[in-house]
Amino acid sequence: VMNGELLWIAALLIAIHAAAPVPPGQVRGDSATAHPLVHQGRASGCIVIAEGTEQGKVRTAVEDLADYLRRISGATIPIRRDCDPISGFRVLVGSTRLVPIKPAEVSEEQVGFDGFVIRSVPDGVVIAGRHEQGTANGVYHFAEEVLGVHWFSPEDDAPTCPTRRTIRIPRLNLSV
Repeated sequence: VMNGELLWIAALLIAIHAAAPVPPGQVRGDSATAHPLVHQGRASGCIVIAEGTEQGKVRTAVEDLADYLRRISGATIPIRRDCDPISGFRVLVGSTRLVPIKPAEVSEEQVGFDGFVIRSVPDGVVIAGRHEQGTANGVYHFAEEVLGVHWFSPEDDAPTCPTRRTIRIPRLNLSV
């Protein structure tokens, strides 16, 4: 086998592994330090958005995420503003008062034009992009790569969601 063929085969195997569905009860990431967002069908956390995010691409993505979590676990995950009282594990979407994102963290050099970061923070995970589209992209990436939500064709009315009563979010540190 020539070196070029070997590299192509390795790239294909990596792509197949990355596209493989997440087995029920598991999530991608460092599961040794996973935190519960849903436990036995009950919400043990919430989604947090910045005050003033009442409409637009980020709000739509957050509502979709809450719907996917409900479809996966049966639990209703509340959407809270960063000025509301908050407890439990938090999925922080965008730059919030609780975890402000520095512009350098989501600069074009770091994440590209519409890229994003997904990283663990104390008691949660933050998903943020340079602008609205990047943040929305991060939410859908999180749904697909961490939760196992998949869209198999553009004609699908809704994605395919795995089912599990407990959802644990692993430790994450991604820049895409």
